Amino acid sequence: MKINFFALSFLSIFSTVLTFNSFSPVLAQDPPATTYQPGFWQPVADFNPKEKVTIQLNNQTEIPLEYGIAGTEENLSDKVDAGKMKVIETAENSANIAIYPGISIDPDLPFVLKFEVKVEPKSNTINVNIMKAERGFIGHRSLNLQKTGKVYLY
Repeated sequence: MKINFFALSFLSIFSTVLTFNSFSPVLAQDPPATTYQPGFWQPVADFNPKEKVTIQLNNQTEIPLEYGIAGTEENLSDKVDAGKMKVIETAENSANIAIYPGISIDPDLPFVLKFEVKVEPKSNTINVNIMKAERGFIGHRSLNLQKTGKVYLY
């Protein structure tokens, strides 16, 4: 009996070791270039930085909005009335545009903005639809144009 128990134990251990060692290792591979992950660290659109850029702000909210442009020679600020559109033409290919409510908002009921960006490649126009965000959305406050031709939302 003792020999059979020893033989069975040895066979059991041997088969376990053999099973674990029979798998070939998987080598890590470089991910493909299309590994886009949504988030604030990713660009939302591309424009041609070598051409004049036009920005179209479409206020789709019920309140007036104000904006300020930093990073350009003009350092512009202006407003966009509710339901209206504002076209900003700039020769600069890099700017940070802060967009915010133009009226006082109840701090207990914040008015959170959401931006949708689409670029018309032929005219190099960046269309920004600005709307009231749904509940639970953190919100956008800034449109950032990089010299590389990337558009970011913050």
